[in-house]
Amino acid sequence: RGTDNDSGPEDLVYTIEQPSNGRIALRVAPDTEVHRFTQAQLDSGLVLFSHRGALEGGFHFDLSDGAHTSPGHFFRVVAQKQALLSLEGTRKLTVCPESVQPLSSQSLSASSSTGADPRHLLYRVVRGPQLGRLLHAQQGSAEEVLVNFTQAEVNAGNILYEHEMSSEPFWEAHDTIGLLLSSPPARDLAATLAVMVSFDAACPQRPSRLWKNKGLWVPEGQRAKITVAALDAANLLASVPASQRSRHDVLFQVTQFPTRGQLLVSEEPLHARRPYFLQSELAAGQLVYAHGGGGTQQDGFRFRAHLQGPTGTSVAGPQTSEAFVITVRDVNERPPQPQASIPLRVTRGSRAPVSRAQLSVVDPDSAPGEIEYEVQRAPHNGFLSLAGDNTGPVTHFTQADVDAGRLAFVANGSSVAGVFQLSMSDGASPPIPMSLAVDVLPSTIEVQLRAPLEVPQALGRTSLSRQQLQVISDREEPDVAYRLTQGPLYGQLLVGGQPASAFSQLQVDQGDVVFVFTNFSSSQDHFKVVALARGVNASATVNVTVQALLHVWAGGPWPQGTTLRLDPTVLDASELANRTGSMPHFRLLAGPRYGRVVRVSQGRTESRSNQLVEHFTQGDLEEGQLGLEVGKPEGRSTGPAGDRLTLELWAKGVPPAVALLDFATEPYHAAKSYSVALLSVPEAVRTETEKPGRSVPTGQPGQAASSPVPTAAKGGFLGFLEANMFSIIIPVCLILLLLALILPLLFYLRKRNKTGKHDVQVLTAKPRNGLAGDTETFRKVEPGQAIPLITVPGQGPPPGGQPDPELLQFCRTPNPALRNGQYWV
Repeated sequence: RGTDNDSGPEDLVYTIEQPSNGRIALRVAPDTEVHRFTQAQLDSGLVLFSHRGALEGGFHFDLSDGAHTSPGHFFRVVAQKQALLSLEGTRKLTVCPESVQPLSSQSLSASSSTGADPRHLLYRVVRGPQLGRLLHAQQGSAEEVLVNFTQAEVNAGNILYEHEMSSEPFWEAHDTIGLLLSSPPARDLAATLAVMVSFDAACPQRPSRLWKNKGLWVPEGQRAKITVAALDAANLLASVPASQRSRHDVLFQVTQFPTRGQLLVSEEPLHARRPYFLQSELAAGQLVYAHGGGGTQQDGFRFRAHLQGPTGTSVAGPQTSEAFVITVRDVNERPPQPQASIPLRVTRGSRAPVSRAQLSVVDPDSAPGEIEYEVQRAPHNGFLSLAGDNTGPVTHFTQADVDAGRLAFVANGSSVAGVFQLSMSDGASPPIPMSLAVDVLPSTIEVQLRAPLEVPQALGRTSLSRQQLQVISDREEPDVAYRLTQGPLYGQLLVGGQPASAFSQLQVDQGDVVFVFTNFSSSQDHFKVVALARGVNASATVNVTVQALLHVWAGGPWPQGTTLRLDPTVLDASELANRTGSMPHFRLLAGPRYGRVVRVSQGRTESRSNQLVEHFTQGDLEEGQLGLEVGKPEGRSTGPAGDRLTLELWAKGVPPAVALLDFATEPYHAAKSYSVALLSVPEAVRTETEKPGRSVPTGQPGQAASSPVPTAAKGGFLGFLEANMFSIIIPVCLILLLLALILPLLFYLRKRNKTGKHDVQVLTAKPRNGLAGDTETFRKVEPGQAIPLITVPGQGPPPGGQPDPELLQFCRTPNPALRNGQYWV
């Protein structure tokens, strides 16, 4: 992502070279390759990369705003083999009415082309069921809605679909669950799980396929109506379309009559020649059972129910064969009376006996072994078990089992409260509904400390939240009590504005628990608490730190080997100064590993004149008196590196705070623009640039904050000229100046040499004894031994006068030729 303070995203243009492992196109024309695009197109998601070739590669690019160009960047592209998700299985689930059915890998099985672990294949419920709900067998409470689960949990049978019985009869109902399968980096896969709730399915949890078949209780020797509250086949009628339902009925054909009484329809007894009754007669209350007396033995009848058409003939449709149980009770029998009970509390993962404190009845007419319990509905956090070889779940037990301590609850689920819905009967009275409440307690709890408590420096106080205090077991614990075991050293805890040593999770969630600094001598503090949740406790230490009111901005990488100015653009505590009305002070706790903080003198910026700094103020930053000498990492090759400054910031009336200035460094580039003011550059660069006639920036506080090199490099030859203008002009000027000095000097020397050369006449030596000599008396003067000429002023006329004509004539007359033996004197 490229940014420019004076250019918009549409003005920032990327120019790329051909990618090594693909091509780039725009979304509007995905088949056309492009080599230029803007930052605005990137931000809008219009730039596409199409992989082709090697998995690793990339492309070089330049970024330009039209006036400046930042060249030589590289964008790395690593392609991953595309992971594909697939969903196998039937994607169908058949559920019995009013029952719980686990999801299995046969109905829902996801896999990945990369062989991902089933724990990493996550289903997210995007559309929940309408006829029931999804539950987790090991986690959460019955009130919690399951929003996601994994394939591993499906394989383990921990994901359950619980059907909730509707008030309207039905034979078959359909439900759907919308799921989204995800496993990054693969693309999400949408799926739908079809759920069919049908009375036609084999239902071990439900003994009858009719809407109701509860049986009948009748006093000995008396009669009672059999109504749709006890026997109802309305679900068979529901299989017929609603428009035709009124012309159909359900025929109950009795295949085995009662032995201790008889059935009557409209006061007419049923017999072998009329062995049936209709659903409409049940609904009208016309079916009656009359007991013949002679004991309280159980009675009943068997029947086959099927649909009957408008003409009274059987039609195709659902049918069932069942038994209807009739219980005869003694007229003098007193029904049992359930007693008050208390919840059973048991630790998660353990086994606890169920006693008379949880299940007890008073029945003077029945022995404990005759009082039977039947489990109608069980929670998901455990099951009831009888002592013995078989430790699995049981659905029937007696009061004698409870009294003897043989009945126990096994807590193999989550630590939540649950309720068993029971039906109790002494065999002589109608069943009485009862319940057994169980509270599964966590085995251990943990106080989660996600983050230390950060106190804003200017305020000196802040509220605690779930980021500092939250208790979890196998789930989140909402009701927790905290007690302070060791108070803070430099502050105190307030609850409702008053000092307190105890508080609750609810008060934490509401922001009522506040930590306040009372001693401003430390930037850190801590206190210890013990948490109590459902009988289990855990201790924890809450750390407190002060968040510095300091604006820190390091910008881009800083050049190694330079000295840069530290000013409010890098460190700024002016807001703290405004809030406290004092001058913020800094103390250097840990300096950079590869450099040092120095105080820059006003006259010079060389390292030998800088002084090490351990303390400074906001005023020093604003006056530009501080510098950071950025060194090179020792013992490693030249390249980018990371470093940091650790500072302590304090001001009047607030606690001190520790702040970090993290920055990156890189080798110095003369043609690169930096976001900070450079006071000096590396020696090698300075030697090269400080030529005669070239000035070096001094970095004095009055100057503009700029790098001593061109701030940006332009593309092409013109960009090179502009970026190195002074490096070219100054040497050219020096050459021209030297030429201007040398050429006149050469001209002068040449002219002087011409003037100083004179020819000397060759004369013969004087002959001895009047003979002419054969050798020369005078030698020719060598040029290197020329005798300098001296101008002798003549006695001519004064300046401005005319020369003598006779003298001129004499000077113009040529010398006469010499005869033998003559010479000039």
